[in-house]
Order: sequence, then structure tokens, then C-alpha cells
Amino acid sequence: MSDDPVTVLGGVGGAIACLEDLTLLGRRLEEARRSAFAAEAAAIRAAQAIWDLSERSANAFVNGERAGEGMWVLDEDRHLARAVCGPVEKHCAQTVESMAENLRSALGLGSIMGELGQLAWRVAQAQVHYEEAERNAQAEFSDWRGRLMSFGSLAALNPIVGLVSSATSMLGSLAFDVLKSLVTTGQLPSYAELLRGHHSEFRALLGRATGVPFFVPTTAQAARGITALATIIDGETGLAVDVKRLKTTTGLAPSCIESLVWRTQAAKLSDSDPSTGDIGITKVTAADGSISWLVSLSGTQEPASFGTSSNPKDEESNFRALTGDVNAVGLATMAALADAGVKKGEPLVLSGHSQGGIVSAQLAADPAFVAQYSVAAVLTFGSPVSLLKPANSAQWLSLEHEQDLIPLTDGENNARSANHTTVVRDLKTASRSDIRQAGEMVLREPLLAHGAPIYADTAKLVDQSKDPSIEAWRQAAAPVLADGAKAETTYYAVTRR
Repeated sequence: MSDDPVTVLGGVGGAIACLEDLTLLGRRLEEARRSAFAAEAAAIRAAQAIWDLSERSANAFVNGERAGEGMWVLDEDRHLARAVCGPVEKHCAQTVESMAENLRSALGLGSIMGELGQLAWRVAQAQVHYEEAERNAQAEFSDWRGRLMSFGSLAALNPIVGLVSSATSMLGSLAFDVLKSLVTTGQLPSYAELLRGHHSEFRALLGRATGVPFFVPTTAQAARGITALATIIDGETGLAVDVKRLKTTTGLAPSCIESLVWRTQAAKLSDSDPSTGDIGITKVTAADGSISWLVSLSGTQEPASFGTSSNPKDEESNFRALTGDVNAVGLATMAALADAGVKKGEPLVLSGHSQGGIVSAQLAADPAFVAQYSVAAVLTFGSPVSLLKPANSAQWLSLEHEQDLIPLTDGENNARSANHTTVVRDLKTASRSDIRQAGEMVLREPLLAHGAPIYADTAKLVDQSKDPSIEAWRQAAAPVLADGAKAETTYYAVTRR
């Protein structure tokens, strides 16, 4: 592998447990403890049955008389009954001894299970303490929050006071949730989580802002932007898009992660019209005739637009996808998949840079989408996707640069789960001087580290890795990474209505 280091986090080679996992462990241990005790009880009952049988046999001998070695006679009817007495007694003794040994082993297992049961109890108590801390936090701050929220009654005095009251109410509500999160989890919530949890407060703030003359933007586009943002927060749709085929090219299937990165750029370059977005759908046909598919999505193209541009690859789509909501680019991707003829059961790999990665993850996190399509793997690079979780067993791989600010915008680290691997690279340690310079210039040129060409170089390093987490992703994406297979790529132009 190259001297340039990358750090692999999560995946099958580095999964860690969370509190929910420990709670589940405690539950399973308690079930195992109960099963062990049930086994002990069964062993005791079986041993008792053997002892009862032995006792009845002994009583029979006491009530009868010996008629010779291994023979006995019942007194009640003086009827001679021949039986093999000695072997029966010997067998009973051996059986009882064996059962006693098994019982001793069961008792030893029960002791171990008792210790594990105590561990399960401690895990359950930890959960109780977390819940108690949350209740205490709510009780501690409820009066304070109520006083802040009550300031909203002054809103009718004039627009400026209304704006201030809405802002105060929103800040009070946000502060409460931030403090609650710190007390209960020890972590700050991301702004995306706060956005999802406080639609009404954000909407009220925007509504009050429109009543303050000096606060309203002077350009029509900015005014439309505020309206579009309010629409996002309110969860309204208005996401109609048109998808049109541009062209189809033929060639060979991608063979590595680096080639997937470059294909997103090919999709971007396929559409020279800045007023439309772009999507690439690649059909891979293997030598045996089996079919798999690749979706290639480029990044944001209208960063100043909140639903105001005809190109849906704007900040509205970013905000929606970031929080797992329906978005124009995601809907356009689904329309392109339908047009291309993708069927359930045919492996599908989603790949994207920046916004393209967010949308890829949002689709793969949607249970309805994975029910319709057989998502096998997801590749994101330079994308904030920590709030999105796989809706099936597909393998996710996220490439990030330490100096790239965009993956940090959701305020959280990606989950280190068995099916989500994150590879982090410090550009300051790169062997190439231009890449090293991009890492050193993050304050002056913050988007240099975000560029797809540098991510292609990082992907090249990842292609050389034999880390088990990366190998697991590579195996999941193998139907698309079919070196030498035939590939047919159709590019689509996307327009917001």
C-alpha cells in the first residue's frame, strides 16, 4: 500500500457496541440465565425420578424373598417372577451417578449464569439511570423554558417584538433540547436533529421575519428562498421534476472505487446546461448475462438556491436529503431508475460526491426504496451522512478528508456499525505536494479538500487496502465492479418544474 495513510473506522472489521447493544445483551443474558436455571430444575426432576425408581425397586426386594442369585418372588400372589435383579440394580446405580454428575455440571453453569445475570441487571440499571437523568433534566429546566416561551404573548405589540419573541422562544426550546442531550447522552445534538425537532419554531421565526421591513431581503430571489426554506421546514412537497435522457455511452464496467469517483464527474460533465442537474445510470452485464446497476450522482451545483433555481441540485435538496426527507434529486433518481428499467433482484450500487452522496444515503436509508430496489452497496465521498442509517444489510463506504468541512456539517461522526465503514485521510500527510497543499490551505481555500479529483486520489489508496471492512464493501459491490464486463451508461438531465 502507498505511504499515504488512511484511517478505517467501523465496518465488519471495527464494529463497536452502543448502549442499545448493551441493553440487548443484558436482555439476552437474562434469558440465558433463566434457561440455565430451567435446565437445572429439569435435571433435578430427572434425578429424582431415577431415585424414585431405585427406591421402588429396593422396596420390591424388601417385600419379596430371594429365590437365587438374580431372582426374586413376590409374597402377594406367591407367583414366581423371574427377573435379572443384579444388572438392574447396577444400571440404576450408574444412571443415578451419571445424573448426579450432570447435575453438578448444571449447577456450575448456573453459577456462571448467575454472574452474567448480575451483569444484565447492571446494564438494565444503567438504562434506568439514563432515563432518570432525562426526567431530572426536564424537571430542572421546564420552569425556565416556560418563562422563555411565555414571552411570546408580547408578539401582538409590533412586528419587531414579534420577531424577538419568536427568536427567544426558539432559542429557549433549542437550549432545552441541547441541555437535555448533554445530560442524557453527553453529546451535543446536530443542527439537523434540531431542525427536524423544531419545525414549528423555525416556521414561526420566518413568519415573524416577513413582518419586519428591514429584515425582509430586497431581492425577489432571496424572498423566494425564505419561502422555500419555510416549505422545507414545514415538510410540504412541491418537488415536481422532469427527467430527460441526454445520451448513452458504452464501454467497460468500473473495476475499482477510484473509477466510481470519476464516473460521478463524467455524469456532471455530460450536461453542459447549468440550468439542469445530472444523473448517470450504468447497466453492467456480466459474462453470464446477469445484470447489475450503478447510480452516479455529482454534488451541489446551485449553492445559492433554496428551491429557486430550475436545477434541483441546490441547498433545498441538501437540507431535505440530510434529514432523510424526500427531495427533488432523490425523486429524479427514482424516475431515472424506472426509465432505465431497473428491476428488483438486480444488484444496485449508489455512488455520489457531496450532495450526491447525501442523496445516495437518503435513498438507501428509505425502507420503501430498498423494498423496490436491491441496494447492495453505497459509496459516498465528501458527504455528511451520519444522520442516515442503512435500511437493509447493504454495505456503506464513506470517504472523508480531515480538512474537508462539508462532511462535518451534520455535526456528528458516522456510525461505526458493521455495515458502515468510514475512511478518513489527513491531506497534510499526502506524498503529492498539490494534495498536501490543499490540506494546508483549508482556511484560505476551504473547498480545495472537498474536490472530487482529490477524493479520486484517496479512493486509489483505499483500492490498495486489504482491511476486512473495505473487503466486505468490495464484495458487496462486486456485481458492479466487474472488470471486463460490458457497461452501458445513460445520462439524464433533471429540471425542477
